[in-house]
Amino acid sequence: MTSIQFDYNYLCQGLGHLTGLETRVYKDEELIEHYSHYDFTPDIAGLIFHEIQSKAENAYYIETDDLLLFGIIHVKKDNITLIIGPTAQIRPGKQETVTILYMLGESYKRLPMLQEYFSNMVPYPFENFLEIICFVNYALNEEKLTVSHLIQKSNYITSFPQENRKAESSQEVLHNTYQMEKQMLSYVTTGNVEAIQAFFTKPPSGRAGYLAHNELRQRKNTFICAATLLSRAAISGGLPPETAFALSDIYIQKAELLKTGRDITILNMDMLLDYTKRVEALKCGADNSRLAKDVMRYVLRNIHKKLSASDIANALNMNRSYLCERFKLETGNTIGDFILSAKMDEAKRMLKMSDLPIAHISDYLSFSSQSYFQTVFKKFEGCTPKEYRSKIQMTDS
Repeated sequence: MTSIQFDYNYLCQGLGHLTGLETRVYKDEELIEHYSHYDFTPDIAGLIFHEIQSKAENAYYIETDDLLLFGIIHVKKDNITLIIGPTAQIRPGKQETVTILYMLGESYKRLPMLQEYFSNMVPYPFENFLEIICFVNYALNEEKLTVSHLIQKSNYITSFPQENRKAESSQEVLHNTYQMEKQMLSYVTTGNVEAIQAFFTKPPSGRAGYLAHNELRQRKNTFICAATLLSRAAISGGLPPETAFALSDIYIQKAELLKTGRDITILNMDMLLDYTKRVEALKCGADNSRLAKDVMRYVLRNIHKKLSASDIANALNMNRSYLCERFKLETGNTIGDFILSAKMDEAKRMLKMSDLPIAHISDYLSFSSQSYFQTVFKKFEGCTPKEYRSKIQMTDS
């Protein structure tokens, strides 16, 4: 059976048309296809081309000191390399453009042409661009990567001086979806570590508004906004305000010392997980034994499943009767009561943060029927799920 020749030229043109990103295909280091909205010679990829041949990974990104991003994908079986980019959330201003001219060995009189090139460059937020790289790599190498994996594995930064950038028009801003932000913060408030870890693997939604005149400052300002929101979400989840604010200050100070977008993104992920784990630890009870905490943590991380004391005992490799007796002795509650209480907390979060039908929430939390779910909810909250949602909506309006 003969193998079908992959049409890299078609891929290059199609990817360029769909994303607006400049795309190049090299075979044995020779350029065989090139797509660009606006041509500039010499190719901007010359800034990073010398760095791409020695890397072992199939897919990674290279970030210049000025935070221009290039995506690199190697298809080793065909000796093919794709270079996608450059892009950035904020286009380079005049000073950066002059620096790039210098790095390319071009004269100052070509400044207007390079400025025109960057005015045609399609801006992408960091994570959105990496999602494109992951997708194309999967199509070519059948290798499933996540954005967080790409961030952790890519540590390639090419150097040239950094200056200030001109801000973009506010009319071009596409803000993060409010619903996505609410969902993420609700995971922090409920201490849902498993959901936060899954959140890292999902494609990013939307982008932050323009908060600065250069890309590095933009990333840091976005980080500061995230730290503020996370601290308040953690306080809502029970973290003492003095702890939440002190933690926010520490992370912001760390971010201010960083010099690359990759490091800021990794620190942001660490901060999000740190706040969530601290809330989870509080919900598991600081004074409880290791055994009780393990039970609570298992329930919180498997809240969508149908849970029983036997399930938890098996997961923790313990005798069911002994586990139930110790848990009741240490917490004053049965394991069954704690499971229902935790499920009700998650039900309230979902009623507040989503428009999902009550039947869907009942199914998600693995109740045997909607009527049983409503009975349990009313026992805990003194009202039906529908009444609770209406009350929350009136409070928010």
